[in-house]
Amino acid sequence: MNVSYFTVNLLRLSDQELIDRFNQEVGNSGWTAARGEFLLALRNQFSIRQIDYRLIGDFSGLSVARKIKLTSSRELVFED
Repeated sequence: MNVSYFTVNLLRLSDQELIDRFNQEVGNSGWTAARGEFLLALRNQFSIRQIDYRLIGDFSGLSVARKIKLTSSRELVFED
């Protein structure tokens, strides 16, 4: 699996489904190359969809330490 594979699958998701998919990664401490590719594709989707993901990452990666939700202004905030 590579970024292209994950990108195709993430394109099919709504914004909320994309957030839900991110939240599934929270608490998972395992790491594989495929997971890295998935998180890269996820970050790219946030960017393409103009979702402000600065709360959880930047151009170098994403933090999956806490669950998030999407605001009406297209910003990510931590769930309570």
